[in-house]
Order: sequence, then C-alpha cells, then structure tokens
Amino acid sequence: MDQTPAHDLHNDTILAILNTLRPESVVEFGCMRGSLAKKYRETVPDSLWYGIDIDEDNVHQARVIPNGFAGRVLSPKRCEEELCAKP
Repeated sequence: MDQTPAHDLHNDTILAILNTLRPESVVEFGCMRGSLAKKYRETVPDSLWYGIDIDEDNVHQARVIPNGFAGRVLSPKRCEEELCAKP
C-alpha cells in the first residue's frame, strides 16, 4: 500500500496522555510504522508495546525500527492465527 508521510509521525496528544499515565503495556490498533511506540519507548524503554496494523508493509517497517515493537506487531491475519486461535 502506498503510504503518506503522516504514517511516519506520532500523535503528540496521545503521547502526552501516555507519558502522564505511564502504562507498562500498550496495545495499539492502527500502529502504522510504529512511530508512537518508538517515541514512547524513548521515555519508558521497558514498556511492552503490541501493535496491529492492516498493512503488511507497515507491519514490516514497525518490526525493524530501533526501540519499537521488537517483533510484537501483527497484521489482522497473523493476529487471528496467533492470538485468536482456539486450543
């Protein structure tokens, strides 16, 4: 999918809320390329951040950024296969 430069930006309002609450774990739907995760983890490096995005290209980009998801990002298909599978 062709993405706009906005997909590499984070939302300052959401980041401010996160920095106030300082959660230890976050699930982000529509994580795009992981820019919000990267920015938040600069402040809270030990946080667990999980991302889900519909675009496989974004999923790949989010996985490879430093201080980002470190592999904890899924497309809807992988989410269904890995997280929603019944035992």
